[in-house]
Amino acid sequence: MGDARSNSMGSGCGSAYDYILGMPVEGIGWEFLRRNTDFRSAWSEWLRRHGPAVHHTGGLTVRKTSAAHAAAARWGLVDYPAVEDDEDARQVDAIWRPDAYALALKATATAGAADRPDRLRLVDLPGRKTVLIAEDGAQHVLFNHLGRTVQLVCTGEDVLQDDIVLHCHLSGFCAGDRKVLAYQRLRSLWAHKRYAASLYKPASRAAHLKNALIALDGDLAGLSRRDIAIALYGERLVADQWTAPDGTMKARVRYAVKRGRALMSGGYRRLLQ
Repeated sequence: MGDARSNSMGSGCGSAYDYILGMPVEGIGWEFLRRNTDFRSAWSEWLRRHGPAVHHTGGLTVRKTSAAHAAAARWGLVDYPAVEDDEDARQVDAIWRPDAYALALKATATAGAADRPDRLRLVDLPGRKTVLIAEDGAQHVLFNHLGRTVQLVCTGEDVLQDDIVLHCHLSGFCAGDRKVLAYQRLRSLWAHKRYAASLYKPASRAAHLKNALIALDGDLAGLSRRDIAIALYGERLVADQWTAPDGTMKARVRYAVKRGRALMSGGYRRLLQ
């Protein structure tokens, strides 16, 4: 498995992380999780011993949950992603457990008659499409385009058949606004065949999360705090401010490292809610 810290950590390397600024919050959650040493070790071992049993049909990636799905639940995942390397959130198809991810939309699939205007075929929708079939029969469906995702948890009819109708469940008030957003994303995908930018607003405080990620990568790579500051702010600013009496820059770097480690060690789950 490749190293999630392969980004250049040179002076002012922040541009390599600029994709974070436009990333939905669930994607940023993946970015911190994939840097967790224990997670990477467990994921690598699963790939080495078992590997993903995947088949492709009609533009869909279909698989069943593996024997390791219970272990993956520790991290908030339905199962380990079926990739041979740890891609960033724009490429990986990570399917989160519904109890960990507020935007996982529950739906019941029924057979759709040819004259139903609201019928759909998964293969007709744009983006990468993954169907992960769980032991309990639940069908976890993920649509993904460069980190913009729609995730469904479907019961009822086989979602792989040609025409289905989805009956979405929006019951309850807890996280109701998140469920409505998930429904709006799905409807936009069905009606307009696009992942509408207005429905994928960047995470609040995205710049701070970007800095935490840069600082975390520097810390995991063994850089000094000063070198991490250079990666964050550039050599000129560090030369001017690193030894300032108020210690502001040093405090900012310490905080960024601390926050990055906290997010990697489980805090990423809060981003999913």
